[in-house]
Order: sequence, then structure tokens, then C-alpha cells
Amino acid sequence: MKIKIVLLTALLLAFSSIGFAQSNAPQQLRRSDPQMQSTEQKFGQEKVTVSFDKSIPLSTRQALVRYLAQHYDTMLLGLEIDKVPGADHLYAITGAFSKAQLAKDSAQAPTILLVLREQGDTVSEVSKIENDNGSGYGLLTPAFFLGDNKLLIIVSLSSVDGDARLNLVYEYADSNFKPLGQIDVIEKVGMNGNLWRIANPVERATAKYQNNTYYVTVRGASGGLYDGSVDANGSPQRLALRGSPVTFFYEGGAWKQAATNR
Repeated sequence: MKIKIVLLTALLLAFSSIGFAQSNAPQQLRRSDPQMQSTEQKFGQEKVTVSFDKSIPLSTRQALVRYLAQHYDTMLLGLEIDKVPGADHLYAITGAFSKAQLAKDSAQAPTILLVLREQGDTVSEVSKIENDNGSGYGLLTPAFFLGDNKLLIIVSLSSVDGDARLNLVYEYADSNFKPLGQIDVIEKVGMNGNLWRIANPVERATAKYQNNTYYVTVRGASGGLYDGSVDANGSPQRLALRGSPVTFFYEGGAWKQAATNR
């Protein structure tokens, strides 16, 4: 009997140690890079530019836009429709929307991310996230990074000319969004007179999940990386030269820059 108890205890310890190792092992998040297409489509009384994953059937796209037009007013001239990675019949809608019964200048924060379920032309709302910054920019572009049981989403808010200004981060798990702050990084690609021309390095970002922490790595393809803080002369702080990676990790409710090996 004592031998059986000792063996059982040893097995339980072995299984628990395996589970612990698995939960803390680095988990590279798979980035979703679907082929996208754009078209103009009626949205209530207006026409908007709809960017969508080419693999989404036309009937599904029409059902999703029809649901949006019935329940929301758009604050922008464009929106994006993506499949939710790792899920069936779920679609992520990125844009800036207010409830249809509310005035467009309502003080309520606009919805910038919606998850809708579509099956057999029947559409239902699963979850949404609101943010005060949603209507302050002309373009909202999402990036999706899929893990075993979580989805990391970075929504880049840009001006109409395409200059990236803000990167909002969310975790989507168990049909709910969790805000994870913002990653403050831009790529300087040139000058337009005295003004910077900037790009969004999140377009080439990679991500992983390790020890209950998200890590996002970016690098500039055409120029150096800078953050939103300024030096004594009022110039943005440079984080890295062109091509050099910069990694941010989420801790204590904020994204921080990881130390780099020099």
C-alpha cells in the first residue's frame, strides 16, 4: 500500500510539473495575414469603403453590413471585415460606430471593434469594445495574433493620409474583449517640409505569450523607430535604427520596452 501511495504521489507531481512547464513555455502567436479587397457599399444613406477578407462569401459580407446598417451609424467612411482567427462563423468588424438611435455627436464613446456571428444569413452580436479615440482618426486597421486560447488584437488608428498615430491593444478570449492599453511607437520614413512622414511598424510586428505576459516586437523597414515622448528639444525619442527590433511587453497595465542586448 505504501508503495502504491508513493508511486501515485510521484505521478501527480510529474503531471503537475508538466502542466506548469506547458503554461510557462513561450507561445509564438500566429499572425493572421488574409488577402484583402476593398469595395464601396451602401451603409444606410451613405456609401462607405469596405475592406474585407477575400475568402468571406459575398452573402456573408452583405448580411454583416446589413446588420451594421440596421443597428449602427458609422462615424467614418470606411470599415474592415475580418474572420476571427481560430473560430467558425465569427467576424471582427473594425470601424467607428454609434448606436443607430443615438446622434452622431453623442458623448458616448464609439464602438471600434465588433464581433458578429453569421450563420445562414442570421447575424447576432457577440461582443464589442468602445474607445473615445475611435472617431478621432480617419483609418482603423486591425492586426490579429492567435494563440492556443487567446487572440491578441492591435488596432492602429491613423490619420487620413495614412500616418500611424496610435496603437490600441486588446485581448479577446471567452467571447469578451479586455483592453490592454496602447503601444506608443511610430516609424519615421522621411520628411515633408518640416513635418515627419511616418508609418506603422505594427504592419510587420510579431507577438508571443510567455509567463502570462504578452510580447510584441516591431522593427522599421524604411526608417528608425520612435516613441511618443520627447527630449529637451521637443523631438521624439528614438528607440532603434532602421531594421533593429524593439520589443514591448505588457506589465502593470502598461506596455514597456524590453531591454536590448548591445
